[in-house]
Amino acid sequence: MITRKEMTRMLLKEGLLSCLKNHSFESITVTLLCKTSGITRSTFYLHYSNIMEIVDD
Repeated sequence: MITRKEMTRMLLKEGLLSCLKNHSFESITVTLLCKTSGITRSTFYLHYSNIMEIVDD
């Protein structure tokens, strides 16, 4: 069974891939990523400090 933490991280990774279809990596903001992923900014920061950490994960 997938945990909530794993699900959130998966949503963020999928959201990042979706954002990259229309935006350069440098232009993607946490706000845009969160809107695309369907999560709040506070949830994002519970899991990552910045967008680059998603790539490293």
